[in-house]
Amino acid sequence: MMNIQLLKVAKRATAAMLITAFYIVLPGRCLADDVWLVVVNETCGNANGSIEAQYSSEVLAQPVTYEWSNGVTTRNNTGLAAGSYSVMLTDALGSSYWAQADVLDVPYLTGVGGGSYYIQTGEFNYQNGVACPGQCNGSRSFAFVDGTGPYTFSWTDPGVSYLSSYAGHPAYTGFCHDATYDYTVTDTYGCPGSGSFTADLIDPTAEPFIISVEGACGGGANGSLLVDQNFGWFQGYTTSIGLYQNGVSFPSSPIFQGSGVWLFSGLPPGQYAYRQDAGSLSEPSQCALLIPFVIEDLGSSCGNVSGTLFLDHGQDCQQDAIDPGIAYRVIDIGPGADLAITNADGRYTRNLPLGAYTLLPQGNDLFPLCPSVSPAPFDLTVDAPLAVIDLADSSLIDLDIAAWLQAGPARPGFIHTVIAEARNNSGQLSGPLHLTLTFDPLLSFLSATPIPSTVAGNTVTWSGLAPMNGYGAQHVQVDLQVPPDAGLIGTPVQHSFSVSQSLLETALANNATTLSGIIGGSFDPNEKVATTSSNNSAELYLIEQDEWIEYAIRFQNTGTDTAFTVTVTDTLSPSLDMATFEQGIASHAFTMRFRPDRVIEWKFQNIQLPDSNVNEPRSHGSVSFRIRPQQPVAPGTSMVNTANIFFDFNAPVITEPSVLTAEFTTGVPAHPSDRSLWLLPNPTSGSLEVRVSGAAGSGVLHVVSVDGRMVLERRMEGPRMVLDVSGLARGLYTLNWNGANGATTTQRFVRE
Repeated sequence: MMNIQLLKVAKRATAAMLITAFYIVLPGRCLADDVWLVVVNETCGNANGSIEAQYSSEVLAQPVTYEWSNGVTTRNNTGLAAGSYSVMLTDALGSSYWAQADVLDVPYLTGVGGGSYYIQTGEFNYQNGVACPGQCNGSRSFAFVDGTGPYTFSWTDPGVSYLSSYAGHPAYTGFCHDATYDYTVTDTYGCPGSGSFTADLIDPTAEPFIISVEGACGGGANGSLLVDQNFGWFQGYTTSIGLYQNGVSFPSSPIFQGSGVWLFSGLPPGQYAYRQDAGSLSEPSQCALLIPFVIEDLGSSCGNVSGTLFLDHGQDCQQDAIDPGIAYRVIDIGPGADLAITNADGRYTRNLPLGAYTLLPQGNDLFPLCPSVSPAPFDLTVDAPLAVIDLADSSLIDLDIAAWLQAGPARPGFIHTVIAEARNNSGQLSGPLHLTLTFDPLLSFLSATPIPSTVAGNTVTWSGLAPMNGYGAQHVQVDLQVPPDAGLIGTPVQHSFSVSQSLLETALANNATTLSGIIGGSFDPNEKVATTSSNNSAELYLIEQDEWIEYAIRFQNTGTDTAFTVTVTDTLSPSLDMATFEQGIASHAFTMRFRPDRVIEWKFQNIQLPDSNVNEPRSHGSVSFRIRPQQPVAPGTSMVNTANIFFDFNAPVITEPSVLTAEFTTGVPAHPSDRSLWLLPNPTSGSLEVRVSGAAGSGVLHVVSVDGRMVLERRMEGPRMVLDVSGLARGLYTLNWNGANGATTTQRFVRE
């Protein structure tokens, strides 16, 4: 065992002056600037301790002589029994240094543990012996600091076998991935020791994943691969990456993009495999992961533009460590050619026919710095089919924080997940965050991520969260329990979310948001739901009231095994303005891109989505976005959208179409002056959304037929609910709302 000791170190000065200092010396470190000692203790009384004198070569001139108190004159004093030893070092200039240390007698071997998976034994020279997932091919070598070799091992697992030995240090093999091993060991004198380790250096749940693949144009070598090596996959020292074709290494020079992301470019069409090894070329292992991909041949006369849109704090046109990429920003490729969108790190890429183009990020919050010309021009030609254009911008707006809110389905007896996000819409650093989520009191709190500061009743708060960088985001999630009462089907639920921070904001209206929903029964878990900005109808886009539409795409793994990759595609209706796309909240980490023909693609790599039979609450996922219709919006315009959901390599699950029809306001209140009661849609074929503005507390709804009979009665909590009138005969009805505060209002509707 290396001994931590209090050493007294003195320098004999030539001016008859003695300078004495005391130091705490750690093993292998020089806290004194001149001399320190490294001690290996004696084990089991076998006189096998040692002390090595070390010094700073910048202080002591060569050669250096040694005078130990036991007569030894070499740097390393070995074969020592327990006791106190001192040494005098004298350098070539005649300066002397004195130090003292104690050797202890330890009754066991201390230099034991997990060994090293880098094997340097006999026929092996730095072989990486990491155990591969699902295999028992791990190897380890064991070197001891104390004791005297050779060493004899005894393993509790009979599958472990001796491999080789080097300089008295043995290596063993047969270790299975993620298994724990215990052993005992004795040195040549019988001094005992023990150790344990787990062969879990590879985490198969954190595999690398492909972010995007771009095809090659004109049969040339201009395809590209963007891949995340995922630092969590291998906990060892080195990882090697590369491309292969037909089992042979393909020459490539990847460019590091930061955060474990690599770009392979200049690839011709063909079938490839991305290979990642737990080790390096000089220290190889048996563990390699292959991910196949294809560089498509996109035909002749096309090229590619790529780059990064970033916030240039230093205004030097270079993306420094403090300059964040601007995520999920639509970039217009003019004139009228196409649209691209940045990913989570601000990078974008787009294949285009050869020609002359311009680039312009959408939004009025950015000021272009570089290129100095905006929109930024570029050309794709036969001789230069690839263009890399980084867009360095500064922010034009003051600090602006926005609240976003999304939720999964609510079903009696099941867990209901609410996801909220605070976003920095500006380039300025925010203050520390205070987030508040108030959930419907009908539900009960189960858990939250991250751990909240307080949970009081139906209010969850997170205080003192780290400030957000420019265009950054803070994500929180709450799991709620819906009561197991089938009578709750049709009951509205409502959640609210707000964010505050200490710095001045010029606009606070978007610091809070509300989300309404309804407890439902059996349903298709893969669905696409549209909500308009006025939140007045699930079927109508009200031209006088609505600005945008928020689409939520929800999916669930109802298969029989874990889904490792989920891909969602959405082909936008021509009536929607793709340039106004805003990325919403997603349940899991994802990458996304715009594909040709108005297709948006989200890819949830390594989502590890369990099937509903194993873990129903965690079998769900979702993604949302906002978009505006093409202007002007004509009455009768139909906005139809359908999502395709791919679980791994299975055929797509196609959602029921989400249909919105643009109309002028159809709900005419009984008292137009106060516009207090809305019924939408009217006429209705089955469901009637009832909304009471400014309602306080609960109320009761009565539906009365033309002959005066009350045909339906329901209790209403809050300002909004959906009333099922499908059981009523066709005709004209009157709906009366009687509030608990004494207020009343009436409106007629038609059951088609």
